[in-house]
Amino acid sequence: MNLGLALLDLGQLDDAVEHLELSRRHRSAADRAGHALTDLGLGAARLARGELETAHHHLVRAANTFRALGDARGYAAALTNLVLVHAGLGEHLDAAQAWRAALREYESVNDPTSRAAALLNAGATLLATGPGQARQAYEMLAESRRLRENGRPTAGLGRTLLYLGDAAAALGDPEEARRHWVDAAAVCEGVGDAEGQAAADGRLSPDEPAPAETPLNA
Repeated sequence: MNLGLALLDLGQLDDAVEHLELSRRHRSAADRAGHALTDLGLGAARLARGELETAHHHLVRAANTFRALGDARGYAAALTNLVLVHAGLGEHLDAAQAWRAALREYESVNDPTSRAAALLNAGATLLATGPGQARQAYEMLAESRRLRENGRPTAGLGRTLLYLGDAAAALGDPEEARRHWVDAAAVCEGVGDAEGQAAADGRLSPDEPAPAETPLNA
């Protein structure tokens, strides 16, 4: 399992899924916490591969097990990923319920990095629902950035800046939007997030097509 999670962190998704599936097959049925962690990893990997239905299956199972075990941190992590699954499936009400529940759980644990990820996913999801949600999305993304400011630059910070720029643009402030996109491109380049960098460059040069991007779950 640890190798699978490390491979997931490195973006080697196929190998990550292979090792996590192997871990699940060899794990004792009595090890509920271990199974929940494995399902969380598999859900994140399947989500990153765009396999939303399978990701949903693993993440719901992980969330239910973590909740039964009283593991608030694990439960919130599963919900944070479920936000993106529901949003990807067009289930915006379910996505909203998931991010609200995740943020409630993070109020009880000291985990600013994971809370920042939950705020990023919530803000990006709100932006996708329409311009009427831009103000709330901006506030969430600004808080996510604040929680990340004292740490080393990460892909999560880059994606937060990317969507913060989108929120500023939706609120009618193109100059602020451009500043955030410039910062996002620089951070994404520095951490090797090519997709995030391309998305930011696409915002800065709208005549150049950029690939669709998704927020990160970490």
